[in-house]
Amino acid sequence: MQNVVDENNHKAVNFEVFARPEAVRGLQTGFSIYRDLLAPLNSPRIGETIFAAHAVYVGPTFEWLNEALVLRHAPQGTPRVFHTPGFYHSDFQTFRLLPPLLALPIYQCFPERAGFSDVGLRHGPSVGLRYDLSDFVALKLQYDYTARGRDRAIHALALQACFTF
Repeated sequence: MQNVVDENNHKAVNFEVFARPEAVRGLQTGFSIYRDLLAPLNSPRIGETIFAAHAVYVGPTFEWLNEALVLRHAPQGTPRVFHTPGFYHSDFQTFRLLPPLLALPIYQCFPERAGFSDVGLRHGPSVGLRYDLSDFVALKLQYDYTARGRDRAIHALALQACFTF
């Protein structure tokens, strides 16, 4: 229903540009800008803009994936603007006798004054193993460690079945 109705009758807009240079087969770089107007209950509307950039290289046995972004929140009726940076990086290596290895160091920092006081700084690595059953199905076992500023860190273990259509 989101394609027809929005809670504040203001549709989001996303603009993206990317390049795949022929000189470096498997490389893609690009950026995007997303713009929306959020309307949380009992709060002023918030202008939201997300700036993102990425660089990805996919080779026969190696993948390298990076994305950086900045969330910009501007509550209406105030002169305050909040900028929230984040990024992630992934290395993926296929070994001949072992399943592929995946590592994702992640960083997010939500300023307390931006209305995300329960989030704050979050960062930590994820590591795991993925086994491709076919071109369309993979199994993944992943361990995540997330440090959360002054709060206790989160340890999580996940088993996923991934499907591509």
